[in-house]
Amino acid sequence: MKGISGFQLKWIGIVTMAIDHIGHVLFPRCLMLRAIGRLAFPIFCFLLVEGFHYTHDRKRYALRLATFALISELPFNVAIFGNWFVPQHQNVFWTLTIGVLMMTVLEYIDEKQSEAAFGVLKIGTVLLAMLLTVVLRTDYSEKGIFMIFLFYTFYQNRRVAALSVAGYNLALSLWQLGSVQGAAALSAVPILCYNGKEGKKMKYFFYLFYPVHLLVLHVIS
Repeated sequence: MKGISGFQLKWIGIVTMAIDHIGHVLFPRCLMLRAIGRLAFPIFCFLLVEGFHYTHDRKRYALRLATFALISELPFNVAIFGNWFVPQHQNVFWTLTIGVLMMTVLEYIDEKQSEAAFGVLKIGTVLLAMLLTVVLRTDYSEKGIFMIFLFYTFYQNRRVAALSVAGYNLALSLWQLGSVQGAAALSAVPILCYNGKEGKKMKYFFYLFYPVHLLVLHVIS
């Protein structure tokens, strides 16, 4: 089996994300669209961790995410909430940016710190990243950070990583009765089919798709 490339996995991510946002903006009563959309974020978390390990410049990687977080904020606000200024909720690029910063610190701890301080420092780093997303009220906030942490922690074993994130999302769905979050567990299927190859390069297209499709949805609505 050839599996799917990173390029194809990104397409699965943006298509399911677009379906989610179409449901939110145009068909808010259609839970099926929102359920399909739950697959997107775990896929993006997985790709974020992949990118973190393959990039040659971590600072530029984080800066690129932060730049698109700024670019996407107004489109996110007006498409999802109907207002240009919504201080109580920030777009998902902020969560991904904080995730990269967290992984940078975790990697430093892995390389530099003694075993005695290892666990405490790692837990503290993850909790601090979670707290930051809660304070900033970013999309997926602490739940998103924990998914990134799971993919980072089990990076060497993709099956364990994907199934851990799937189990976490099922647990969230059980905790929040009536939630469609459990559908995110299905993201394990395309992630486990990933063949480790990057595929075609259209880096900035995937970054730009987020704010552009939100603006399009706002205009349509």
